[in-house]
Amino acid sequence: MSLTKNGRKLQALLQDARNIAVKERARLRQDVRKADLAVSDIYHDIEYSRNISFFNSGRTVKSLQAALKHRRKMKDELSNIEALMGALDRNILIENEEDSQ
Repeated sequence: MSLTKNGRKLQALLQDARNIAVKERARLRQDVRKADLAVSDIYHDIEYSRNISFFNSGRTVKSLQAALKHRRKMKDELSNIEALMGALDRNILIENEEDSQ
């Protein structure tokens, strides 16, 4: 059974959405890498600093907290995009299977 005109439009929209999601996933993966590097830089500053004291440690903790929150946000967005891609893949696969029958 072949797809109707609306079915083909829907399939094209699903494929377009998946293509956008692929690009967004790549961007988010890069953002997670950058966030990981920012956290790592702060850890290295803590590890190698000889000037850490009670008085300036608050700034370091705040910086680390902000970097970790940003990293978590990027990872959550990445997880959402990957879930969306899975759903799109299932729908595209279903549409393709119905088209081949």
